[in-house]
Amino acid sequence: MKEKNEILFEHSIKYGLEKLIDYGQACDKLELIRNIPYENIIAICNAKFKNFNVKEVTDYFRSIMSRYHSPSQSIINLMTEMDMVIKSYIHNKNDKNFLFKIGEDLTTNDPEINDEICEFIQLRNCLLDDNRYLCRKCFDFDSHIHLVRERKLLEIEYEKLKLQTSFSALTLTDDYINCIKVLKELNFIDKDNILTIKGRVAAQINEDTVLLTELIFENKLQHRTCSEIVALLSPLIAQHNFSRYKEKERTCEIKTKLPEISEIINTLKNEIAKLADKIDLIERKFNVVSF
Repeated sequence: MKEKNEILFEHSIKYGLEKLIDYGQACDKLELIRNIPYENIIAICNAKFKNFNVKEVTDYFRSIMSRYHSPSQSIINLMTEMDMVIKSYIHNKNDKNFLFKIGEDLTTNDPEINDEICEFIQLRNCLLDDNRYLCRKCFDFDSHIHLVRERKLLEIEYEKLKLQTSFSALTLTDDYINCIKVLKELNFIDKDNILTIKGRVAAQINEDTVLLTELIFENKLQHRTCSEIVALLSPLIAQHNFSRYKEKERTCEIKTKLPEISEIINTLKNEIAKLADKIDLIERKFNVVSF
């Protein structure tokens, strides 16, 4: 993977992010397919290539180093398709609408994904501006950029080690590790223990942080009236102690003199109960005890 990243890095530095180079290779020996992680190829081809067989591509990559291995017809078709895309792009390189803009075909409302797409588009626009980074005109740019990259990788490694050292005593405890696993499962932090957008929202909430954040991000408040939202949140700030009813508080049915109000209240209660059960299930999964 490191070797592949080096190849892609060198290509983007020398030729730019948007440029594809035609080396005149035969379509059944397309080198591009060997230098890109197959997960990326699958993601692209699932959207563009008809009758795409993920398993065949996976098997092909696992056995690609075999001396006597030859690709199946499906893989050859895939290579031919990619080769045609490269040649078409080179022929239409001045056509700004030839390639799809990243993310324009996504219909997700996930704020994390949309945030990453916006950051990527801004970065790409900056890198496509030849006048923005005049250092690229330096004769020793290749060697300089590799030195800068190595330094950046070392800085990232240093910060990672620094973080691990500063929290070394804390991370040794099972409770802390289990709590981190719960936060990752609920997407409050990412795989690198960095706060996500969801985590940043949770950090601004003082009481019942996890439950309230889940209510917000599950869109449970979006279509509710002001009075219904108050009814949802009021139990979380109630000062009364009803511990003798605690065992049945999620399964019991609330009754009032007005049946229509009872129905609304019980619907709201069930929504909170389902979210609370979901959180409890994840906490039990990682042996986290909540009080």
